[in-house]
Amino acid sequence: MDTIASRIYDNQFAFLRENVQNAIDAIRMQSRRDGIESNDPRYRIDIRVEVDACSIADNGIGMTLEELKNNFWTMGASGKNTPEARAAGCIGTFGIGGFANFGVCKTLEVTSRTSDCTSAHRTSLSREAFGADRFSLPRVEASESDALASRGTIVRGVAMTGFDAKGLLDYIKQFVRHVPEAIYFDNQLISQEAPGSIGGDKRPLGGREARSGVTFQLYVGGNNTLFCQVERLTIQGMELPCAGWVRLEHGALEVRKRGFKLCSTSISSRVGVAGWIDCDGLRPTAGRDSLDNESVGLLTGAFHVIEDTATDYILLDSELLANHVRLIPDLVQRGFLEKLGLLVVDVLGGGQMKLQEIRNRRDPLQRVFFSQSGQRNATTDVLTARGSIIVRLSGNWQRRQAEMAFLHDYCGAQELDSLIECLEVYTELDPFEKAVLSELDLAIRKLFRPPEFRLVAGRLTFETPIFWSARKEAGATVVYADPRHGELLKLKPLGYSALFWSMVEVFCREYLGDTLKRQSQKFFGNGAVDLDAFGKKQSELWELVVGDIEVSRIGSKETAGHSNIGRVELVGRADITSVTISRSGGVVTSPPSGGVTLNKRLAKLLHIVDETGNVGIEGYYLRIPESATAAFGEIIRTFPSFAAVWFANRVTWQGTDCASTAFLFDVTLDRLLSDASGSHAHGSMELSPKQVQTYEGQIYFFIPHELQDHIVPQKADEVVKIEIRNELLDLNRPRSWTAKQPLA
Repeated sequence: MDTIASRIYDNQFAFLRENVQNAIDAIRMQSRRDGIESNDPRYRIDIRVEVDACSIADNGIGMTLEELKNNFWTMGASGKNTPEARAAGCIGTFGIGGFANFGVCKTLEVTSRTSDCTSAHRTSLSREAFGADRFSLPRVEASESDALASRGTIVRGVAMTGFDAKGLLDYIKQFVRHVPEAIYFDNQLISQEAPGSIGGDKRPLGGREARSGVTFQLYVGGNNTLFCQVERLTIQGMELPCAGWVRLEHGALEVRKRGFKLCSTSISSRVGVAGWIDCDGLRPTAGRDSLDNESVGLLTGAFHVIEDTATDYILLDSELLANHVRLIPDLVQRGFLEKLGLLVVDVLGGGQMKLQEIRNRRDPLQRVFFSQSGQRNATTDVLTARGSIIVRLSGNWQRRQAEMAFLHDYCGAQELDSLIECLEVYTELDPFEKAVLSELDLAIRKLFRPPEFRLVAGRLTFETPIFWSARKEAGATVVYADPRHGELLKLKPLGYSALFWSMVEVFCREYLGDTLKRQSQKFFGNGAVDLDAFGKKQSELWELVVGDIEVSRIGSKETAGHSNIGRVELVGRADITSVTISRSGGVVTSPPSGGVTLNKRLAKLLHIVDETGNVGIEGYYLRIPESATAAFGEIIRTFPSFAAVWFANRVTWQGTDCASTAFLFDVTLDRLLSDASGSHAHGSMELSPKQVQTYEGQIYFFIPHELQDHIVPQKADEVVKIEIRNELLDLNRPRSWTAKQPLA
């Protein structure tokens, strides 16, 4: 009894739900015997809630004294496992019994009477009676009662802690609002609401379908969302009436039995299922948190039939196909690539075309190319002038892979981005060009550790600054780099400074990151960092954070004294190093205001001033902790994507490999962020690769202009107090690390 009470009837909401369900079942059986619909006004259920008592009264079939003893005041027996009960649509069948109510009640009183009884019988039990003999059921008190003038049942429970009337009302309405029987809560009708459709206006898609034991009709609504009305299911060879409206998107499915909500569940489906379904043949588990395995299997099979039919329509309509791009990888895997010709793609030079149209227009004199960047240049202008079709691939990865496969397999298309050649090899290099090549070589090896390669200086097609070719010489891959390209020439004013080395790293991440991640042993080939390998290598610097990363641990007892709780830093003008990119060439480092020297102390803030206006990195930068650079810097410096997010008094810089790993640098201020009007400010900003600098061996993140007045001290005597945290997250598995603090 303790197990059942604690797991199923462990709260007042479950007490009310299960006893209201019993009352509905009693009325349904009586209405079947009377040959009258159960929504007839002569049938009624009344719920009344007092401070410490709750009663549920019905005028259903009632129970004799023997039925009270054998079906209610026992365990494992039920009067509802009969053909009559099943035909009436009874909801409960488990036979858990009235004893389970003592998970909530300190006393329980049940008064009942059938049509054949000359009087009602009152039965009662208190929780204290269970202490007499823990190995046998307690004795239930029984006596005749005049509380019922005709058939019916009243269940009255007195709670150990009192009843929440408003909470009970809100809770029970979600279960009974669609049942046809009249149910009143303190004289307020809370049932008999028509179930209705979902999704607003929609039009039929084809006709009514009857396939593999399920009868349904598909519809399409706004934004080309698919809906389905379910009308009939075949269960164990029997066709059962069924009602239901679902949206073919991932979400929760509410399962009902003649209007009564059994549970909400999720169904495994490629397209997705969300909405409601009502059928007599579906059964929940005893705890009502899900359907039993047989019911889940039945619904899964039925909705697979529905989604297969929906897929046929999707493949015939370009708008439906565009609205269900999440299905494209599955369609390709199932062999439907050729049927994706209705996908609409952008064509370089303006306009759109369907893939099938490109296939139909193809001839030997008209070449087809596809490009991920989609940028126009002199080469693309020549190709389009000659009649070639250049497709700009979708930015959505689910579509992009399918577009590339279709264009390659059925249109003979070539990847434009890979048609890069060296037009001229440079034989004479000046000192700056030699320095660029030398630092490129070092940065590539340090960041990505690719297989052996050799840099060759030269001018490339498509105005490309660097290209990792497929050509090999003496076992080394040939990498063409153009040190005279504008992207590299604009670094010339930096001279041979720390900013120059940092910008070369940025250049490598931006132009070679994706290519090298597919080759480097540091990664899995899809850009994801091999965190296990890094963790072993950096074990003396990494500290595994206790607990699941989805649960906030800040300030909890378990993490008291933990190094990720945060470290307080004071930032003053003496902590700012100013670096000026001079018009006359080179970089000038200035001491902080007031003439105080840093004495080789690492700058907490870096102020970059670009007098040339060409490099595009001007502004203030905040250094992450030295321990974080030591522990995670090798990973952070390969990330292609960064952002800053701020709200209230908190700023978080985020970096990610866009696959499985993220680094969070969190700063909490001792003041609220506010705009010029005094209103609390919030916002976000995507950072370009240039706005993450490696200076003097440390990593600095750009401070958005909106935040500079809050983080950067403005006066010589001003001090900004900040609390900092850092965390490296493994998004494939719920793990995270913080950097170990060095010993004092």
